[in-house]
Parts: sequence; structure tokens; C-alpha cells
Amino acid sequence: MLERFTNMPFIQMYFGTGFLLFLNSWLLKPNANSLHRLYRDRISKAFLFDPTSRPDPTGTSVDKGRDYAPLDTMRLSELSSACAPYHLINAALNLQGSDYANRRGRNADFFLFSKLSVGSEATGYARTADVERDSPGLDLATAVAVSGAAASSNMGAKSIRPLMLTLAVLNIRLGYWLKNPASQIGRLRHQGWLPKHRSTLFLWSEITGRLSEDADAVYLTDGGHIENLGLYELLRRRCRVIVVVDAEADFAMHFPSFKWRRRFAEEGLEGLNDRPRAAKKPIYGKATNKRILALLDKSPPAGYARWTGPLLAKALGDVDVQYVWRFLREHNIDLAGRKSWCESNDPEFVT
Repeated sequence: MLERFTNMPFIQMYFGTGFLLFLNSWLLKPNANSLHRLYRDRISKAFLFDPTSRPDPTGTSVDKGRDYAPLDTMRLSELSSACAPYHLINAALNLQGSDYANRRGRNADFFLFSKLSVGSEATGYARTADVERDSPGLDLATAVAVSGAAASSNMGAKSIRPLMLTLAVLNIRLGYWLKNPASQIGRLRHQGWLPKHRSTLFLWSEITGRLSEDADAVYLTDGGHIENLGLYELLRRRCRVIVVVDAEADFAMHFPSFKWRRRFAEEGLEGLNDRPRAAKKPIYGKATNKRILALLDKSPPAGYARWTGPLLAKALGDVDVQYVWRFLREHNIDLAGRKSWCESNDPEFVT
């Protein structure tokens, strides 16, 4: 077995790379070697800028005054709702290792970034300014990037467990590690002086799915990994009028997310249950069953010692042989054990 392993260089490279990443996880900060920062910078470049001013063309900027002034360092707590709506930025809190069965069943909980608060029902909500002070990397661009971090080793309700190791080793990780807001409000459960769950080995936590609401740091990904429309927080606030834009990847144009959320809004959790659907009317009924039983009481066709499934179907004429076999199994009818008829082609044979 060992010789076979040593003759497969690809497997050696795969496990070797994983081991090196495991060691590096001790030395690097949680978000230092992921693709999050690159993704965050591109998001900021595309959407976060000040259209009322431009940088100095004579300055040292790369664009030489051809672009709008960036708002790359704008904080969540600096958002203003005076002339704009109050922003609610949705993400998914990954909870594959939660102690609560209902959260662990869906692998995630709803997580919110806003001007005043950051958190979820699982972790509790802390003041945004306090979270920004404990997590200097958290700003508006980071929150927006987290809300769209669609590809990651853990993806909430969309997680693919057999691919966790592969996605982590290949560094396909757009998610973001954030210090748990529960630590700000005294809700973080401890065992002694340590948190109940620790995320020191963050890469190992991603690979094994040991992600909990009680850890010192929580792993956040795309809000679509639990709810793809950002509608949940508006329903919680009982908004009377909600305008939804369904921009999910839905090539068949069936709008499944919108349909499910509408049922949830109208009927609550009961609306998420499967509704009864009109079943196809059965082709065969009690009359067919009686015909099969009647045939079994008769002698089989000439040349046959006993009835078989195909013989019964042929004699009935309009009944599928598979239904005949299913009927016989359901009623424990053993054709081989039934009375048979012995026929001889010898004219001198006397019974």
C-alpha cells in the first residue's frame, strides 16, 4: 500500500500541499492567505467611489485623475441614512459544528451588517463601532464582499462536504473570519477561561466543518448560502411594502427563491412544507386485482404446468407484467407453490 502511494506523485503533492497549509495556519492571520482581500478590493473599485470629486491629476495615483475618488476605507458606522435608505447587508454565518440541531441541520444562520449593529440571532448583536474596533479589517467594502462571497470551502446550506478539503487546499476561499460579536456582549460561552470552541487552526476548522456560534471567531460567506434575496431581515422588521429584485442564477426562469420566500412571508414556517399535489390516477384498480385472482383459480394454458407472471399478463391482455409481479409480491402469492397441472402428450397415459 505504501509503495503504491509513493508511486503517485499527484497524491503526494496534494497531501504535501495540505500539510504545508496546515502549518502555515499557525503563522498567518485567518484572512491573510485567502482570496477574500483580492475580491474585496475589486468590489470596492467597482462600486465604492465618490462621484462628486476626482483625485488630483498631478498626484501619484495609478489612474492619474481618470477615475473617481475611492471610498475604500469607509466604515460601516459612517453610513448615513439621511438621504438614502438604511442599509442592511446580509451574509451567512456558517454553523456546521453548532451545538443546536436546527442550526446544524441547515449549516448556517442569518448574519447582518448595518450602521448600528453586527451579528445574528445565534451570536447576538453587537454595536458596529465596537466590532470595528476589535476587527480593524471590517469596513463597508469588506461587508459587501462577504455578502457576495459565493465560492468557499464552507457555503452554509449549500456546502458540499466531500469538496471541503479540496476547496480549502486549492484556496478557493472567499469567506471571511470575523471576531465573534458574542464576545462584545458577554454571550460567548467559555470552558474555564477559554471559549468553548476555538478557531486558532482556522484552515483546519474550515476543512472539518468545526464552525460554531460559540467560537472566538466566526466564518461568514455569501448571504445566498442561506437566503438568496436578502428578504429575511425585511420580514423580521415587518415592512409593509417590500420590493424584491431576484438576480440569482436561474437560467430556467423558475424563480425558486422568490416563490419559497413568498410562501414563508404569507404562511410562516408552514409555508415551507411540501404542498399536496394531485397524483396521477392509478391505471389498475380493484377490478384488475380480482381478474388476476380469478385467473389463478383456473388451469394454465395448454402446455404449461403452472401460471407465471408473463402468462398472467398475456392472458389478461391489458395489464403490464410488472404490475402483475408487484401484485403477487404484495399479497405473498408464490406461483411455484400453488397447485399445478400435469399434462402428458402420451395418448396411452391414464390419469
